[in-house]
Amino acid sequence: MDEFAQLHKEYKGYLQSTGKSSHTTRAYLHDLQAFAIWFRTSTGEDFSPRAVDPRDIIEYRGYLLRTGTKSATVNRRLISLRRFFKWAHRQRLVEESPFDMLERVYVREQTVRKLPQDG
Repeated sequence: MDEFAQLHKEYKGYLQSTGKSSHTTRAYLHDLQAFAIWFRTSTGEDFSPRAVDPRDIIEYRGYLLRTGTKSATVNRRLISLRRFFKWAHRQRLVEESPFDMLERVYVREQTVRKLPQDG
């Protein structure tokens, strides 16, 4: 079993043991897998929690926004990753979460202002 498959299995077990719903567990694991694929594609390295730094989180956020991902989805994915790295830190898989170095990196919904209509 490769490192990601092992992490995925252990994290899934943790989520289930803390009473997360099956829907929430699936969403967190999907978000983690999407990040791992992006990480491998963008860095050429296999995903490992230790290899991720704050810059990767910022670049991933930018990638999601450039590809048209809705802000609510971007925020959910970042929250999922923040929780994964918090777990990874407690498991001593990382010395610190890459999120610990960042201010909140969430995205605000862009509001469209309508101009007054000539009447």
